Amino acid sequence: MSQFEFIFVLASIVVGLALARLFDGLSQVLQKRRQDFDHVHLAFTVAVIVFLILVWWTMYRFENKEAWNYAEFVLVVVYMSSLYALAAILYPRHRAEIPNFSEIRVAVYMAIVWFFLVDGLNMFVRGDLFSPWYYLPTTSHLVLLAATGIAVQRRGFDAFYGWWFALVGIAWSFVVRFSV
Repeated sequence: MSQFEFIFVLASIVVGLALARLFDGLSQVLQKRRQDFDHVHLAFTVAVIVFLILVWWTMYRFENKEAWNYAEFVLVVVYMSSLYALAAILYPRHRAEIPNFSEIRVAVYMAIVWFFLVDGLNMFVRGDLFSPWYYLPTTSHLVLLAATGIAVQRRGFDAFYGWWFALVGIAWSFVVRFSV
């Protein structure tokens, strides 16, 4: 087993656990048929699913990388785990009910900021921070909007950001990384 295969298996396990958590939480919401179904929560769920799939797919770029050091390995583990943390915040275990987004909004936004900081560090370490040139502006605007979300505390902004976050992930998947 190559080092890449070893790391990719670990990343796949983390992605699989995060997706299972998201789909399990989503199915609980749909089974209860709550009248007050939270579309903001749904937006962030969709966004995290999109980014999990995107990050997992882009791991293939490292298939030909033969030598990995421990720091790179830890960085990938932290990077993938930050997406799992987002899933766990959205759908925490050992709670009678799934929290309303207003209860977890700050934690969600902070986890998003953390995810993109680790992503930026990951790109910097690999020397890809400016490749493609619009990577940094794209991720920076998502971080700035997430920080704004922490400050403004408005449901309308939360809905906008959740769907925008999903849309940016989808656009990135099909416009930037489609051929990777």
